[in-house]
Amino acid sequence: MAWVQLIIGVMIGALASWIFTFIYYRKSSLENEKTSNELKETITRLKKELDERNTIHKFENLIEESSWSSSRIDGIETWVCDNDQTFQIQLGEPSHGFSESWTEVYPDPLSSEYPVMLIINGSKIKELTFVSVDGGRIFVPRPDIQHNGEFIWDKNKLEFKVCSIIGDYHNYDGIEGIAERSNIRVVS
Repeated sequence: MAWVQLIIGVMIGALASWIFTFIYYRKSSLENEKTSNELKETITRLKKELDERNTIHKFENLIEESSWSSSRIDGIETWVCDNDQTFQIQLGEPSHGFSESWTEVYPDPLSSEYPVMLIINGSKIKELTFVSVDGGRIFVPRPDIQHNGEFIWDKNKLEFKVCSIIGDYHNYDGIEGIAERSNIRVVS
């Protein structure tokens, strides 16, 4: 009889233990599922922010909204975004002997074409073309040429926006003064 009571007691204890374990398992599963969903949402949001952070669109936003500082890094003229130093603009080596009709209206006929690299985290993401005019006193983006031979600068293009940071206009009143002197139409 003692054996029967012992077996019944063990069975009741096991059943009670299983019930408590099952209840806490269910409660734990629901909390873990909630935490897991919140974690997935956070990871998705952070991934999206990180993906958007390293894009040409982000670069363009920083050009328009941030200040930039010029310095020489490893002997290369570089402009660094003050808000995020992983965004940089670097000046490449010139190709001398560049000439178009708009460059010939200045006292010094010497003009050169320069590659301007947009860099994020040390990787070049885009290359633009700028022109040094009037013996180096003017530095502006190369204008687009229309089918009718007209030169234009589009205010909405990235090159025009980058010029606000790295451009040099000598004695002229900004890029608009250069446009007027060079017979380049500025459009928006």
